[in-house]
Order: sequence, then C-alpha cells, then structure tokens
Amino acid sequence: MPSDPPNYLRRRLLVLFLALFILVVGIGVPVAVLGPVPGARAAVDVTGAAHAATKRAELDFPAFGSSAVALVGRNGLLGTAGSQAPKQMASITKLVTALTVLDRHPLKGSAAGPTIRFTAADEAILQDVLAHDGSWEAVQAGWTLTERQTLQAMLIPSANNYARSLANWAFGSEQQYLTAARSYLAAHHLTHTTVVSPDGLDPRNRSTPGDLIALGRLALRSSVITSIVGKARVTEPHIGTIENTNALIGHSALNGIKTGTTDAGHANLLFSAPLTVHSQRLQVIGVILDANSHDQLDAAVGPLLTSVRAGLHTITLARQHQVFAHYRTAWGGSAAAVASKDVTRLVWSKQDVHGTAHLQAISGGLQGDRVGTVSYTLDGRRVEVPLELDRSLLVAPVWWRLMHPLR
Repeated sequence: MPSDPPNYLRRRLLVLFLALFILVVGIGVPVAVLGPVPGARAAVDVTGAAHAATKRAELDFPAFGSSAVALVGRNGLLGTAGSQAPKQMASITKLVTALTVLDRHPLKGSAAGPTIRFTAADEAILQDVLAHDGSWEAVQAGWTLTERQTLQAMLIPSANNYARSLANWAFGSEQQYLTAARSYLAAHHLTHTTVVSPDGLDPRNRSTPGDLIALGRLALRSSVITSIVGKARVTEPHIGTIENTNALIGHSALNGIKTGTTDAGHANLLFSAPLTVHSQRLQVIGVILDANSHDQLDAAVGPLLTSVRAGLHTITLARQHQVFAHYRTAWGGSAAAVASKDVTRLVWSKQDVHGTAHLQAISGGLQGDRVGTVSYTLDGRRVEVPLELDRSLLVAPVWWRLMHPLR
C-alpha cells in the first residue's frame, strides 16, 4: 500500500497545530486572564498599633466624712473615700422633692408654670419648721408664686417650709408625695436612698454617696433645676432677695447643686463643676458628707477638683496617614493601610491601651478605599479607627495572568 505523500502529512500537522493554537487561544487565554488570582497579603505593622499607658490618678479626697466623685456621661465613680453606707442627707433631700414634683408637673424651657396660692395651712407649716429650728422663708396666706418661683424658694435658700408646701400642692398631701417620691427613686434604681419627708429635716432621710451621685446626675439633666441651683441669689415677689446656701456658687467653678446640714450640725454638699481638659468640656459631680462645718467642706472641694483634672489624660490612638499594615501582591504591587483621620480619646487614671488591626482580604483597590479598622477598648467602650489604602493597588495585569495560568 503506498504511503501518504509528504504534502498530505504536512497539511495534517498544520491542521493539528492550528487546532491546538485555537484551543489555547480560545480557551486557555480566557481562563488565564479571567480566572481567579491570589489576593493581596496584608502584613500588620505591629509598631503601628497604638500602645499607650497613663499614670494612676491620686484623688485628693478630704480626710473627714464620706466622699465620692464622678464624671457626667461616664458610668460609675472615679473614686470614693470614707464609709459608703447610708448617711443622713439632710436638705439634699430637696432634690428628690424637686425631681418628683417636676416629674408630675413638668416645666418646659423658661416657663414659669402654674400659680400656687398659699393658705393658712402653709403658715402652719412655717411655724412647725421654726419649732424644729429648720431653715425657712416667710409665707403668708394669700401670697401667690409660680411653680418655678416656689422651686427657687426651696432650692436656693433651702427653705424647708417651701419644700413641704410644694409637695402638698403637687400631690395633695405629704403622704401622697412620699408614695410618688419612693416610686421615683425605685424607678431610677436609687435603692439605698430613703425619704420620709420632703424637706430633709427628718434624720431618717438617708442615702449613700453613690446614690447621691446618681441623684445629682438626674438633677443635672433637668434644665429647670440647673438654672436654679447655679444662681447665687434671686429676688422673689413677697419674699425679696434670697441667697444660695451654697457659698461656692458665684465664687468658684461650681455651678450647683445642693447643700445640707444635719441635725448634729454636720455639713453636706452635692456639687457639680464644669471642667475643660484638652479642649474637651466635661462636668464633674461629687459629694462630701459629714464635714464638721460648711467652711471645712468648702475648702476641700477645690483640691478634689484639681486632682480630678490631673487624673485625666489624652491618648492618641491614631494619626492621620499612620501606617498600620502593608498589602503586597504576587505581581509586585504594594500599598499601606493607613488611618484615615486623627483619633484621640480622653481617659481616666491608669490605662494600658493596645490596638488590634482587622484587615479585609482584597485583590486590588483605589487610594482611599476602606480596607479595615483598628479596634481599641477604653473604659469598656469600643473605639474603632478606620483604615484606608494610601495608594491605588492594581489588580493582576494581563501579562502576569498569562505567565501564571495555573496560579
């Protein structure tokens, strides 16, 4: 049998070559170009994750009585000193009265509120307060004051008779007031606070420093109460000018809240003061109980506030463009994961802060694309710093895909 001519063999080889070429170009090249590629590997720069330590605060509490101090907007207490058991709170009780009355008869903005007409029953209350040597302001049957004015007469000069008259007006009787006050305390978890009268004269009105801090926080949420207790004096119709029993108002940084004097002559103060630390505006709230005198107590407030300020520190968690990780691709591309903004936080006392970077898996991206976060925990709260690419990271080029068809 004759063999195939050479030209025929060549044609068959050419057809086979073309078929293989078409197969490679038609299938292999698309697969190589369009197939999955390995992602960019992220290497965390451990030196970039913030680590900051601050010193322990030393609060300058008075050596006498019981004390506690806190920051408004921050849970818990900054510190305490002395017994934290319930103590006689005296006229700080009037804050419970004010809050309970405003809960029943709220005032909006600078509204004066409804008119209260005083009667012979209010004159009798005054005589009872005088008999018990309590603080008072004059009252006569037929006088009228607004709710706000009556609150001022109770809170600024700490008039016991106005506390009782206000409770009677708001609730009909002192007993009905006490029912409402106890419900208010329970609803706000002030479980260590006891009230048996609206004025604080009864020594059984007791509370703990911790509960009084919580009570002060509630009072500071009321624009009505804060507008009253921050006044050094005010002029009332009928009564005339009344002075704040808190001698530090108008003469120090304090802007509230309430004094108290026990039947044994001991001085109490629940106080608040604005504080600016590193351009951040804060509010300190503190309580000191059982001082021998108001002069002794007042002298202790300034050093305590100074020590609070000294215990606050600013920690820088990230600077804008700070590098926290690097991305590298198999085809030679690289980009850094950087902080998108400055992030600082004000912290209290001793803190040892570490950041943990969390990076997304990417195959490419544009400058400014979000690629992860750095997480911190400060005072039980999570703070996250957004990370972004500092430059564009190109996806795998065609030439690399063709040279690595099997990846």
